[in-house]
Amino acid sequence: MSRRMMTALILAATVLAGATAFEWPVSELYPVSIFGQKKEQSVECGIVLEKTELVRAAGSGTVLLTIDSGYSPYGFPGTLGNAVIVAHDEGLVTIYGNLSSLDRIEQRSTVETGTILGEAGASGCTREKDLLFQVMDQTRRLYLNPLLLLPAQTDTRRPVIREASLTGGNGRVYPLESTRSVRQGKYRLYADISDTINNSANTLAPFRVTILLNGSEYATIPFEIITANSGTLQLGSTGQDSGILYDDKGLLYLGEISLARGKNDISIIARDITGNERGEAWSISAE
Repeated sequence: MSRRMMTALILAATVLAGATAFEWPVSELYPVSIFGQKKEQSVECGIVLEKTELVRAAGSGTVLLTIDSGYSPYGFPGTLGNAVIVAHDEGLVTIYGNLSSLDRIEQRSTVETGTILGEAGASGCTREKDLLFQVMDQTRRLYLNPLLLLPAQTDTRRPVIREASLTGGNGRVYPLESTRSVRQGKYRLYADISDTINNSANTLAPFRVTILLNGSEYATIPFEIITANSGTLQLGSTGQDSGILYDDKGLLYLGEISLARGKNDISIIARDITGNERGEAWSISAE
């Protein structure tokens, strides 16, 4: 998929966010993992909410599918456990996984916003009482960050940026905090970037990361869209395979940068969905 097309999809997602609003599917919001966050061999394609009891429909729609634990129909992951899939306008579907049972919804063909779908259980590949909530655009075959479509929550905490480093072609790591000079050339940029919210201590993914090189925007990593292409997940306009988005230590891969001879100023700016922002900057000489 071309970068231009991917940019168009991101713009479409933003339009949808303004035009189609969902409600939170639970009453108490305790996210343990959010969109784009690292999980074992892949990344999170939705939101995992812990300490969940009743699960409600995020919007009015048609019950497209119910999934019994252990059965995985084509197009939906087999890790959902007991799940309900609801179709909405604009080709969007909401997915509710890890339900204790499907008893409350089996006889229904439509739901309204707030309809009880069930209770969180332990049927999927997550912890007991966790709800896995996802939003998909079936027409474009992509996952949307649910935070784009859900009511904003009060949050005053800024993201945190740690352990920023450059990795050379020989595998040598240069921590930006302590490195003053390197050879000119290309390096892979990594950092530990995380966020927390007011009512939870859980470590979460950021919403957007921007890299500046010598004062100019060099790259942006938006956690807005994940595409599913031939079984491979790719993050937004970056085109990055989810398998390389994080390294083995959980550091976020921010792309490859080219350092020219002389002084180079590197800045990383991390932002969360509510607009809280933090930036860190380093200067390094290339010889």
